Amino acid sequence: YSFDENAFLNTEERIRQFFEFGQEWLKKPAASRNVSEIRKEIAEKFGLEIGVRELDTLIRANFSSELAETLISLIGKISSPGIILSKNLFIRREPERGFILFRGPGNEKLIRVEEILEVKESREKFAAEVERLALPGPQKMLLRSLADAFLTPNITYNKVETEVRKEHARSRVETVFYRIKKGKVIIRKGDEATAETLKWISIINQSLKERHAWVKNFAGTFLLFALLLFSPGLILLHWDTILLHR
Repeated sequence: YSFDENAFLNTEERIRQFFEFGQEWLKKPAASRNVSEIRKEIAEKFGLEIGVRELDTLIRANFSSELAETLISLIGKISSPGIILSKNLFIRREPERGFILFRGPGNEKLIRVEEILEVKESREKFAAEVERLALPGPQKMLLRSLADAFLTPNITYNKVETEVRKEHARSRVETVFYRIKKGKVIIRKGDEATAETLKWISIINQSLKERHAWVKNFAGTFLLFALLLFSPGLILLHWDTILLHR
């Protein structure tokens, strides 16, 4: 899995742009400010569906730079360990075995699933952090609402690198040979089939398949060469007859 170092930087930039946009809007004469219009512009420019109450809180706070910095600081703290879209996406026993988190060249380690957050958990943790702040209730509600929009995953499954490493691991594994003595009883009727027994049966079946395939290939190759060798002789043998008929 890859950790996107740029995810937070991009989020930070979007937050600053959002608050600066609001501050510029507040510079307009009060008579020309249209709340419905700015909500529409925010949705188009930043992809944020901000509620009327939250927008009112922002306007009352003058799109405060302090609020922006608080939001950025909390998002940076929450997203630092890593956020994945959903832990339900794990399908390779990562919850039991952990997984390798790649943060850049020479910076990777095996971590437990519990060490990262999914989006839902990150929002819950953000809300808990906000409750500790000495801010008015409306501003806390505003921060939680903005976090829903700005908290995004920064961990994704790296399929390409995974396949490269799997292939590398396969190439380093040497062929394993098993020797089974003639007459050895693998399993008797009525016996319980263990994992070891099933392994031996699989090996024997594979060996038989390869043997039958070798016989078929040999027989086919032999017939082809026989045909190539004897065809010219048969033509020469009947050459006089062919000429006579012509």
